[in-house]
Amino acid sequence: MDVSVSELIVEDLEQCARLFVEAFAAPPWQQRWTHDAAVARLDVLLNSGNALALKASVRGRIAGFIVGETEAWNASKLFLIKELCAAASEQRKGIGRRLVDVLMNRLPPEVEKAYLLTERESPARLFYASLGFSTNDAVVVTARDLNEHS
Repeated sequence: MDVSVSELIVEDLEQCARLFVEAFAAPPWQQRWTHDAAVARLDVLLNSGNALALKASVRGRIAGFIVGETEAWNASKLFLIKELCAAASEQRKGIGRRLVDVLMNRLPPEVEKAYLLTERESPARLFYASLGFSTNDAVVVTARDLNEHS
């Protein structure tokens, strides 16, 4: 399969939002994103001053994308992958792996580490492990439901 990877631009937003809604509606995530909510999320991510976003195209159509941002951390920089998805029809064909590989090669040399958040029992965790990402058991994600604390 011939996959080309290039910069994701604002003009790709609508197509990426449709792909995002479709990809995350499928198992195992089964999330209910509206098109407008996906557009809003991706718009914020793309317009971050520190964003790096790439798209993978197959036969001239966007088949997947990755977006994240560089963060200052102490005397170094980190890169947080915010979203990675592939069209349902293109999953398990190497698109996600290709996007991550190209992204890692495009990060500036001052970026010392890339990281992301995913669910512990998600198949995505095994996918990222196959790409060299490891689970950090020293870090705990905490959350507070603001609807319960008025």
